Amino acid sequence: MSQASSFLPLGSVTGIGSLPMTDPDEAVAFVAEHSPRAPFWPQLPQRAATETMIEQVLSPFQDMLRRRDGLPGYDVTPSLEDVFARRLDEARAELDESCAAGWYAFERALAAGAFPRAQVLKGQIAGPITLATQVYVEGRPLVDARGPHTARCIEMARALAWYATRLALWQIERLQRWRLPVILMLDEPCLSLAAMRPSPIAHHVGPVLKESLTMIRAAGAIAGVHCCARLPTALVHQAHPDLISFDAHQGLEEFMADPHMQAFMRGGGLVAFGLIPTAPDLSQFHALTMLSRWLESALALGDIAGLAERSFFTATCGLGLLSVRAARQSFQLAGQLSSGVNALLQRAGRGAPQHPDSRHAGQPSGLHRLPHQYTSFPLWRRLQP
Repeated sequence: MSQASSFLPLGSVTGIGSLPMTDPDEAVAFVAEHSPRAPFWPQLPQRAATETMIEQVLSPFQDMLRRRDGLPGYDVTPSLEDVFARRLDEARAELDESCAAGWYAFERALAAGAFPRAQVLKGQIAGPITLATQVYVEGRPLVDARGPHTARCIEMARALAWYATRLALWQIERLQRWRLPVILMLDEPCLSLAAMRPSPIAHHVGPVLKESLTMIRAAGAIAGVHCCARLPTALVHQAHPDLISFDAHQGLEEFMADPHMQAFMRGGGLVAFGLIPTAPDLSQFHALTMLSRWLESALALGDIAGLAERSFFTATCGLGLLSVRAARQSFQLAGQLSSGVNALLQRAGRGAPQHPDSRHAGQPSGLHRLPHQYTSFPLWRRLQP
């Protein structure tokens, strides 16, 4: 059974995955400072090209792949398609330090006791559907295969999904040594694009995603999906994740009004709200404005306090391509928003005694007095016990 039934985020801050540092130990120290309750291992795309999410999965198979000229993705070398599928099935699934230095720095930090306030540990990996959009045969991605290559492409897509899932299970097994709940997110930015393709493989998208999530859950982890693009809500709901992470800066109100997502949240699903936009400068954004927007949108659900208990707050995604200063701004803003939500929960008698993310540097004065400031706010009454 998934640990999602017992773990509550209580408005905590976590990260999508990437950070802009090139030193993995510096990146892990940043995580410990800004995401103490829900730390994650950092992916470091500015450190090396192999640290981007697609390359982290495909690096062991570079001898059979060719980068597409000026375009995203990889072509499978002609005549090696069957070998590629077989290698995916048989390869030992584990992250190598050359392409995931942040993972190994995270493990060392855990062993050294660097996260004393951690209540959950988070891992992530590129999801099987997004991977199938980045591997090409005869000029078409696997997810868009048709004609005489369809059967072979379906086999390669299946093998690719199995390999990515095994990378997820490898992370879970290693993180469970610290006897904390584990979240494993499938990063699926191309989910909607793949689901809409009119190809023979398109109807496999939902079942493949569901199968991967089921295996993650069976391993004892909280099974999550992150999608920073338009979210195909019906498909995601049918895949039965425990946690959905999405770009709430762009799509908060649409998400909260969607009947599939309302059913997911009312059923106890966890949500990571990516309310902090990925931008080089966030000085014009304010936590109180974001909190008001989040509360207003939560009216569609009714049980605002219950949703707050089951919520994380994050940036949208893509921090790994910005500056360290921008990443720090993003996490500070998320920390301020998180502190406000937890303060409201405490006033409703449903929060943690002391919000674990409340020590963020740069927290504006007076944020700890939010319950008093919001006493006359109409939405406040929705949080009363």
